Amino acid sequence: MKFVKKLLMGIGAVALAGTLLTLVAPKAVHAAVAALVEVANTPANPVPNADVNAPGEEPLQTVLCNNVGFLSCGTTPSSFVVPATTSDGLGVKRLVIEYVAVTCVNTGVSQLQAVLTTSTSANLVNGSIFLVSIPLPLTPSAPGTTGAPGASLPMRAYADPGSTVTAESAGSFSGPPIGAVCNFGVIGRLITH
Repeated sequence: MKFVKKLLMGIGAVALAGTLLTLVAPKAVHAAVAALVEVANTPANPVPNADVNAPGEEPLQTVLCNNVGFLSCGTTPSSFVVPATTSDGLGVKRLVIEYVAVTCVNTGVSQLQAVLTTSTSANLVNGSIFLVSIPLPLTPSAPGTTGAPGASLPMRAYADPGSTVTAESAGSFSGPPIGAVCNFGVIGRLITH
């Protein structure tokens, strides 16, 4: 009888120890796993993320001008250099141009053309920088006239920090006072992550 009593006490002690380990072990294992996957998001070492529903966090919009013949753009520039940092100090990886609109004042230039040019050296193909010229198909303000042609074009064009985005216009003219002035509205966003 003593033997059975000792045997049952031993089995009970093992069962009690097993039950205690079952209750305690998940918390210890959970704590160890949590320590292994801890994410430290500090200003010096931020975790990269992007809110795809907020593409306008670092917007860029500007007006460029280019002329043909004897009309002038005044002080409006014909190009800009893509900034290396945003106004709030973030490093720029790329400019994405998403929309361009152009309106022209034309006093007789024939075959007027408007083009936006840019370049990117990211992901080189055949070892060369990709230069892109985006023609904007001008539509006259009234059929059969040169008048005030315009165009608008949603697009996806890329430019690296330090590269130049340029508005160009061209056409044929015979002399004063013939000329054209084209104003380009460029809208996009700066990618920082």
